[in-house]
Amino acid sequence: MLSIFRRKLDKMAKSLRKKILAALERRGMSRRQAQEALEVDVRDLRVNILNRLVQETASTAFPEKKAAPATEGPG
Repeated sequence: MLSIFRRKLDKMAKSLRKKILAALERRGMSRRQAQEALEVDVRDLRVNILNRLVQETASTAFPEKKAAPATEGPG
């Protein structure tokens, strides 16, 4: 029974991979670039999320801006 699920999962994974490759190619990547992009393991990326989220104390989170003029909708 477990082998049936494994085969279905493998088939779905291959189908999804093909769709992702095709989508990346439509968006301008070469076939090789798209394949390499799918080989990257996100666990290997070193990103310090805390540094990205922490703001400097001198800066404001939402600087004041003038509101955009209201536009009338249809009707």
